Amino acid sequence: MRAFFERRAAWIAAACALAGGLLTMTAHPVGVFYDDAIYLLVAKAIAEGHGYVYAFLPGSPPAIHYPPLWPVILAAAWKVTPAFPGNIAWFLFINPLLVGICAGATVVFGRRVLGLPTWLAFFVAVLATVSVPVLVLTNVLLSEPLFLALLFPTLLVTERFAREGGVRWAVAAAAMAALIVLGRTIAGVIVVATVMVLVLDKRWRDVAIYTLVVVVLLGPWQYFVWKSSPGFPEVLKGSYGPYLDWVADGYREGGLPFLRDVLVKNLYSAWLMTSFFISPLIRGPVRELLTAGTLSLFLAGLVLFWTRRRLRITALATVGYAGVVLAWPFQVERFVWAVWPLLLLITVTAAYDLVNGLRTEARPRVSVAVLVLAVTLGAGHIAYNIRGLARGYAESAARDMSGRSMVLVQYINADTRLHGKLIATEVAPMVALYTGQTVVPVEMLTTREHIERKTDAENVETVRRIDAAYRPDAYVLLPQGAHLRALLQTGLDSTRGLREVTPVGVPVRSFLTNRP
Repeated sequence: MRAFFERRAAWIAAACALAGGLLTMTAHPVGVFYDDAIYLLVAKAIAEGHGYVYAFLPGSPPAIHYPPLWPVILAAAWKVTPAFPGNIAWFLFINPLLVGICAGATVVFGRRVLGLPTWLAFFVAVLATVSVPVLVLTNVLLSEPLFLALLFPTLLVTERFAREGGVRWAVAAAAMAALIVLGRTIAGVIVVATVMVLVLDKRWRDVAIYTLVVVVLLGPWQYFVWKSSPGFPEVLKGSYGPYLDWVADGYREGGLPFLRDVLVKNLYSAWLMTSFFISPLIRGPVRELLTAGTLSLFLAGLVLFWTRRRLRITALATVGYAGVVLAWPFQVERFVWAVWPLLLLITVTAAYDLVNGLRTEARPRVSVAVLVLAVTLGAGHIAYNIRGLARGYAESAARDMSGRSMVLVQYINADTRLHGKLIATEVAPMVALYTGQTVVPVEMLTTREHIERKTDAENVETVRRIDAAYRPDAYVLLPQGAHLRALLQTGLDSTRGLREVTPVGVPVRSFLTNRP
């Protein structure tokens, strides 16, 4: 039995992760996370021959907000089963499969690269992937599971290239890096880390080959974004335009005070999330000490990766990833969950190395203390996941948001006066997905709202700009919300003939306009 487990551990871990994803799969509508609806709408446009565009927006502007790999995969699935929404189950099967690949790759990386015992690599793989943070991402059509599936294979090939060099491994590492960047742009930290390590070692030939291949493979996508950006509708750039430009504009306007506010917000969120994940049943100073111990082990792991284990690219890329995430004006949680298996693997490897190293150095008491800390943290995270899965944490966000959003879809589909009209609405991508209508959003993401809530004046200005640019035929909004207040304060009732047509007892507010 032990020999069988040693041979098949990666496959068993993959099966566990796949089973976890399938067993927690939900029936909630796609699109409540905003990004997932856009991915699927772009995939639909590709599958139906419209190209890489936002076909649900007026004028079908180019889809330059997200890199293309995940929409292309979804487009292939759409081609196989084009009947929406009956094909949703087919789409939702993809992410559990990708997380299963991640679990198997985690075992391989832990054993072959880190030298961990098979049982420990297996434990980390299953704990990391059959966990609430990863299952939240698995249950919706976000690109994070694709990133997870590519992460360890990319690091494995890249670290081997760093050790052995040569044209073959340079091309392989560059190809893997380009592929994962086309899945999630933030993976570019792997490219930067690889080049930095090669430059430190003065391996100029490897630098040239690796960089050339990466540029050739990423060039077409970057050229598409560069060419499409100047003509992209200004009013839509916040949520649909290039997000690097969006972040750069935020920092140009806010400067160093904005950076300070973002760092404080994200550091606090990361600390709070970590404390809850590793000690859900403990409160007070003990929880804070355990959180500090977790972060200390993680930092020790990065140092060990750089020094003792010679995994310099992995260490440097992780530091770069953390730096980008902490300075990015968006929810830090999703970025952390997208690398959860790597973070656990670094932390567990640090504990394993420290326990063995301290024991060898005849420091048994310190060794036991580290072991007790590691076991306590592991038990805490297991307790969190058991409680979280029992309480439905993995589907809670989708469940809560879908209930609020689907009333818009149901109303628009039921009201024949709205069919064929240009509709301005909340959760516009989800509405477009389930109604087939051309829509425009009434909300637009800003960098500042990561720090503080938008004012009514800002929401009014957004609605005015959208109305001036697209002259929608109708507004359909949730009652008693910020966007309804903004619409009522714009004065469009006098300038555009805005009139309410909401039937009695309907949980939305509907308005028609004189379009000219």
